[in-house]
Amino acid sequence: DPMVDSWPLMESPGPMLCIVGAYLLFVLKVGPKMMEKRPAFELNAIMIGYNAFQVLFSIWLTTLVSLILYIYNISKYYMSNIQISRGAWWYFFAKIIELLDTVFFVLRKKQNQITFLHVFHHTTTAVFSWCYLKFLPGEQGIIIGFLNSTVHIIMYSYYLIAALGPKYRKYLWWKKYMTWIQLMQFGLMLVYLILTLIMDYRTPKALTYFFTTVVIIFIYLFSDFYPGRYYSCIMITEIMSNLMSEIINISSSLLFHPLFFSAGIIQNVLVKMIIDVSSNCHNYVTNTEIMNDRVLQIAKTMALDQYTEILTTVSDPRVSDWPLMDSPVPTILIVLLYLYGVVIFGPRMMVNKKPYKLRGVLVAYNAFQVVFSLGMMYEHLMSGWLLDYSYKCQPVDYSHNPSALRMANLCWWYFISKFTEFADTIFFVLRKKDSQVTFLHLYHHSLTPLETWICVKFIAGGHGTLGNLINNAVHVVMYAYYMLAAMGPEFQKYLWWKKHLTTVQLVQFFLVFVHSAQALIFDCGYPKLIAALLLLHATIFFVLFSDFYRSAYRKGKSAKEFKAE
Repeated sequence: DPMVDSWPLMESPGPMLCIVGAYLLFVLKVGPKMMEKRPAFELNAIMIGYNAFQVLFSIWLTTLVSLILYIYNISKYYMSNIQISRGAWWYFFAKIIELLDTVFFVLRKKQNQITFLHVFHHTTTAVFSWCYLKFLPGEQGIIIGFLNSTVHIIMYSYYLIAALGPKYRKYLWWKKYMTWIQLMQFGLMLVYLILTLIMDYRTPKALTYFFTTVVIIFIYLFSDFYPGRYYSCIMITEIMSNLMSEIINISSSLLFHPLFFSAGIIQNVLVKMIIDVSSNCHNYVTNTEIMNDRVLQIAKTMALDQYTEILTTVSDPRVSDWPLMDSPVPTILIVLLYLYGVVIFGPRMMVNKKPYKLRGVLVAYNAFQVVFSLGMMYEHLMSGWLLDYSYKCQPVDYSHNPSALRMANLCWWYFISKFTEFADTIFFVLRKKDSQVTFLHLYHHSLTPLETWICVKFIAGGHGTLGNLINNAVHVVMYAYYMLAAMGPEFQKYLWWKKHLTTVQLVQFFLVFVHSAQALIFDCGYPKLIAALLLLHATIFFVLFSDFYRSAYRKGKSAKEFKAE
């Protein structure tokens, strides 16, 4: 919506992500370190003013939503997108302001209150409320915003009274009911979302699936926090059982919808959540027949049906008969075998042996990787990126024309190349370079085959392949360095650019981040969920490689020979 794009923080996700990123950096790392040797700030007056503001702001939000609901209930018309969007922006603004809750915890040295639940809640609500307003405004959000704002009136009233001082503690006898009130909030939200599915309201079903997932996650986390979980577990188990039954009945309505793949992943998340909640409730729910016979049976049935549906209907039919592409199981087994070999079996085998030299093998291996990467780089350019692919936003071509098949075939070879790179770690183990088998190294080599399998299976081509092209270019440089290093000491003088390897990799992840963000901003038919995952992937690696660069070069430590790609 052009109007929404003109509002503060809404033109692009950059400002919002920067705010959330700065929040996480401060509350998890910078803040605690800054306060480590300082006394806690009192902030009594600030806390009173802040909580009073939150109470008044929540009352205003609740009143605003109530008026909107009342007016449209009287007029019998559906709410306009303008009304929904305006209310959603103020709700998003509230979520940004609420990040101060954690900042105050840090400044007051209340580290025990900065739990995973707390940080996860504040982070996800800020990000999701922005995404809701930007991409999928729907009437479901009005009721959810109303319920949440109502609970916040009660919650911040409690915090306001607590900040007034010890003499007001006698009025806080209802503290133990705070978590129960929040659970009731999520329960009402879940009931409302189920009703929108059952009654088939004219609301986006994909958005309902999304909200349902978030609500169930919060129910799970808050019920685990709440000490009296007995009654909440009974309620959660029963509600989730009914929800799973209903989802199975209506999931076919999204079969040929562009968001079907996203809905499928959301449903699989629900399956995981229902099993976890049932497991955690086992000691509290006396009626185990509800848990075992009803919930788990529905979850298993749904998981099997959804798994088959995704692999047979949503996947790219062109690649179904290609090696390793029929099922993810072979790829997963190969990755597990790799991890077992380099983490357990290999080190044990080498414990009483001298390291192998492998000089000739390493020269040949790295030369092969240079040539292989050059070949794939050329194919990426000739299959589209040098010709007719759009650098702004490129959809996937699922046709059987030669260029589309050439790109799909290249994606499969890129997937296979990730297996050949397992040899990096194997050579480290055989040469007893155990210090180089780091978390970053294993995380990268384990994740990329799984990630590329998904891309070949469902989106063999399109926007995401530019990341493959950039990665091939980086690998040409990287393996050329390793090849020269393996040739012996006489070639060391040509390796003055060693420390720039990590810089090149950081530039790679930055470019992938920017390119993936474009697919979220511009609509060209490329799955936004995949673009978001690629963006998250690039962010994680940028952070990990930045940390390595600082520790290896910026802090004056000797730079260990490092290979993570």
